[in-house]
Amino acid sequence: MPKNSDQENPYAPPQVDALDQSDPGLGSENVLCGLKPRSVILMILLTVVTLGLYMNFWFHRSAIALNKRLDRNRISMIQVGAFWVLSLSSVLWTIPEILAEEGSVTVDIGTFLTNADMIFALVCAFTIRGRLNLLIQVPRSHPAWSNAFWTFIFGILYLQWKINKNLRLPRLPVRQSSSTAAPSFEFLHGMGGEERGV
Repeated sequence: MPKNSDQENPYAPPQVDALDQSDPGLGSENVLCGLKPRSVILMILLTVVTLGLYMNFWFHRSAIALNKRLDRNRISMIQVGAFWVLSLSSVLWTIPEILAEEGSVTVDIGTFLTNADMIFALVCAFTIRGRLNLLIQVPRSHPAWSNAFWTFIFGILYLQWKINKNLRLPRLPVRQSSSTAAPSFEFLHGMGGEERGV
């Protein structure tokens, strides 16, 4: 007598759930959830139009999104606020700087604010890079890793490009809890021909 196909066989080996091939990528249920894909070209245009203030907006939004996913080492809102204050001061100081004579103290202050703003923007970019790598927890050679050299050269533009790319990756590196003694990683598959360590 044939067995009912719906009847469970108690002697059958345990079944392993198959990989869900319909997973659209990292953006659905992963550690990068909350970060949005953005056009890098549009970011360049917005940065120019807003006199650089779009970088502050991007850092602010990215910090909020990452802090929602971080259990520790969250980005301080004091850093976010300091970046806004420094950038706004630099932009607003251009008005008296334009009216001032060359070589005056006003021009020197404007130069100082501009340089300080550029350095702080780089610091903020590396802050985002560090939290991204902390979340995904993959080796430096892995395609999802955010590279320090390219972060230094292109700043938030490279980081957004990296976020866009990682959100399209088919699988998520599983972030283990900090209480796990021996963390393991479920690496992104199908990435053999992709970039390495960028």
